[in-house]
Parts: sequence; C-alpha cells; structure tokens
Amino acid sequence: MTPPEAATRHVVDRCPSCGVEHEVRAHACEACDTPLRAWCRVHGGETGWLDGPACTRCAEDAARPPRPARVLDALAPAAVTARARAPAAQAVPGAAERPQRPEAGVMFMLLFFTAAAGAFGGMVLSTPFVFGTAVHLDALVKFILGGGVAGLLFGVYFCRLYLAGIRAKAGKS
Repeated sequence: MTPPEAATRHVVDRCPSCGVEHEVRAHACEACDTPLRAWCRVHGGETGWLDGPACTRCAEDAARPPRPARVLDALAPAAVTARARAPAAQAVPGAAERPQRPEAGVMFMLLFFTAAAGAFGGMVLSTPFVFGTAVHLDALVKFILGGGVAGLLFGVYFCRLYLAGIRAKAGKS
C-alpha cells in the first residue's frame, strides 16, 4: 500500500459536536446538522481534527521502512514473533477505531456510590434493632453489610442500564 493510500485509509468524516462518524461523504451531520470534519480513527486521539482528508501520521507509518529482524526474533518461535510484531490495535479489536470513553469511570462511581448508599441505609435501618434494649453491634454489622451488598447489586443493575443506553445510542448513530 502506498503512503497516500494509507494516509486516507482510516480517515472518516466525523461530527465535532456529537461524535457521529459518517462513512458516506456528507457535508453536515445527519443527527445535528453540524459541519463534519476529518478524523483519523487510529491517530485521532493524538493528533485531533485533520485539516484535510489525509492523516500525516498514517502516511509516515506507511513510508517508514520495516524494521530489521533482531537476533532474538530469529531464536523465538514463529507464533510468538508474529504476535509480538502485530500492532496493539489488532490485539483488542476495535480499540484504535474509537475514541476513549469514560465508561469504566462512570461505572465505578455507580458501583461505589450505590454500595455506600446501601451501607448507610443499612446503618439507618438497624437503629431500632441496635439501640432497642441494649447495643447489639453484630446486628449493626449485619445490616451495614447487607445494605452494602444490596447497594452493590443495584449498582450492577444501574451499570447494565448505562451500558444498554450507550449501545442503543451507538445503534441510532
């Protein structure tokens, strides 16, 4: 593949407002009517928006001669060297094709706050049992742990809803 072909291979028209990628050349976004800009799926996170329909980093990578084999590569089995030479984007399918999203951080916060809220709720609910006739710390611990587990289960449910919403939003794009 020649460097000019490689420079345009991963470039798509993308909406700077809503992030929808368009495979077909269009002048404005179908979702929000914002003018589209060129975006490289591989290097977009590093280089940002492109000035034209070609990525200079992709062209540089294609123009660079292949690196020579090392002595250790010759001694290693063929499967190991093929896996080591494969680009990182192929190790995880689709990792380099989409920009990073804060899904993991949002889901962590959902799990953390629902578990904390459940534990606090368990502590509040245990008040009549703990301070009824005598202080029962084992009841307090059981209510707090039970509330935390219940909150964690609600957090897992909310994370599933969050991911389903993201998938549904991506399906509409």
